[in-house]
Amino acid sequence: MKKKNLDVHTIGYVDIKELSVGLEQHPTTTFFSKKELSWNGIPKSQKVADFTEIRLDILIDFTRRELMPVRSVVALSHASFKVGFQNYYHNPFDFILSVKESESLSYIIEQGKHYLMAINNRHYQVAGEEDSKLKGDSTSI
Repeated sequence: MKKKNLDVHTIGYVDIKELSVGLEQHPTTTFFSKKELSWNGIPKSQKVADFTEIRLDILIDFTRRELMPVRSVVALSHASFKVGFQNYYHNPFDFILSVKESESLSYIIEQGKHYLMAINNRHYQVAGEEDSKLKGDSTSI
């Protein structure tokens, strides 16, 4: 997404007591751990508060299972449009993509990009669609 000159912010939850030095100093992603949660699983760190205050156009949650700390970040976010891959009771998503549990993270990312481009771009074309338009056929999503 950065290749398309989009401003990207990332945050990740690591289900361990404390972050290792490598994760604390990661160049592109801010991570938080169990140490930065309140007794009820809500993130209490300043870096999470800073992330949730960013006015995002789109927030994409790539989490494969429901995690209270991640759910809290998504719910607290000021994002205009929230996308997720996990459907659970009272989820905060505007759009949910369903994928098989066995699919890889790279597949999920590609699916997210595909559908967001289709929603956001009137001129987005699926492979092979151009040929049918030349023949006078029309397709709508």
